[in-house]
Amino acid sequence: MKEEDRDERYNRWRERRRHMVPWGFDPFDVGRYAMRPFRYMDQFFNEGFDVPKVDLIEEKDSYKVVAELPGVDKKDIKLNVTNDALTIEAGSSAENEKREKNYYFKERSSYGFRRTIQMPEEIKANTSKAKFNNGVLEVTVQKAKQSEGTEVKVE
Repeated sequence: MKEEDRDERYNRWRERRRHMVPWGFDPFDVGRYAMRPFRYMDQFFNEGFDVPKVDLIEEKDSYKVVAELPGVDKKDIKLNVTNDALTIEAGSSAENEKREKNYYFKERSSYGFRRTIQMPEEIKANTSKAKFNNGVLEVTVQKAKQSEGTEVKVE
């Protein structure tokens, strides 16, 4: 039997089976469905956590941390600097409410995260500076031998 004939017969058989299974799931066609749980797990671990993108830039006598925080207000950001790490915490919430003639719609959403960036060497926590502009947070910390933890105010 030629390969084209075999493919055509298979396609006809499959088309007949499609009408037997009205919701579209064919238990005999597991190739497409076998990897679905793993695809969802990959999506969860790669995209499921709302963690901002962070760059750590080493300069001559300091480190600069640049974090993208879209949709977050400056008042919702909390920074904590210790002698070897920087922790960024932020969150926001929104509420959408619509009242129309025939329906009432209310939706709430919240977003929050906490990310700790380990520094390559010890830093001076008390000389840290932070700026927040257009959804981008820039934190500059000076390199040091020893330091105690302190909270940094966002400008």
